[in-house]
Amino acid sequence: MFLAPFLQVATKGGVYLAGQTGEQPWLIKIAESGQTAFIRPIDIQGLHPAGLKPDPDGTWTVFGAGWSGACAARIDENGRKIWMRTFPKEKLATTFLGGVVLKDGSSILAGNIWDFHQGKIGMGPGSTMLVKLNPQGVTVAENVFPGRNAVLAQAEDGQIVLIDDPQSYPAVGDLLRWEKEWPMRMQSWSEELKLLWTAAMPGVRAELLPPEMMPAPGSGVIVFGNGFFAKSVLARYDAAGKQLWVSHPGIGFGALGGESGRFVLVQGGPDGATLTRFEEQPPNR
Repeated sequence: MFLAPFLQVATKGGVYLAGQTGEQPWLIKIAESGQTAFIRPIDIQGLHPAGLKPDPDGTWTVFGAGWSGACAARIDENGRKIWMRTFPKEKLATTFLGGVVLKDGSSILAGNIWDFHQGKIGMGPGSTMLVKLNPQGVTVAENVFPGRNAVLAQAEDGQIVLIDDPQSYPAVGDLLRWEKEWPMRMQSWSEELKLLWTAAMPGVRAELLPPEMMPAPGSGVIVFGNGFFAKSVLARYDAAGKQLWVSHPGIGFGALGGESGRFVLVQGGPDGATLTRFEEQPPNR
């Protein structure tokens, strides 16, 4: 089973995840005891989930890619589909990699647009896609600009924070040679999708895969960058995009989840997966 890279820690304990086997997506709950509470099929064949967010009314918004490209859907806790929207672009591939759900039930989603010939992860010039849906799944705003590997989070002070790769390297081959670190980009957006500010992220380098991001206590965000050949990075940024601390928790892919200052970092390794819980400071590793 492939698990989505985003964990969602439930308010009353437990961890929710979205995953898939073949073309069947699943909704999974792990109780606080560590035991599996349930594994339920999601009623959307072909959905490859990248993230899962709770809605104000107790339902869930799941997003990723489907047969027609970028896909977002609202489901209940039994996995039943309430609505689904896809965002195909003619002759181009699309996927959603990050998203947030606002207090009124609307959602903002971020993802990639790229040429099919670049492969499944879009290694080459592409665009970042930012979309806002109302609570019924109708598109109310959309922005597209150069970038790739876009993820999204809403900080506790209400800021909508987007991180993506601005593709500052001359060619994709320069990124793959690892001779120079090309920084990611952080932006703040309003709920109406108006750009507020942009900052470079020298502590988090562009990678083959997108980073993970969660809101930090009070304001700002915590970012986890998966290390492909280089070490992974875990860093905290304030409300203006300034880096406050940085840690390097080894080499390997992983996932970051949590809320209200309680975080979980899961990383794969030669001896199996490791789970590290931490609060406002990085884990000592």
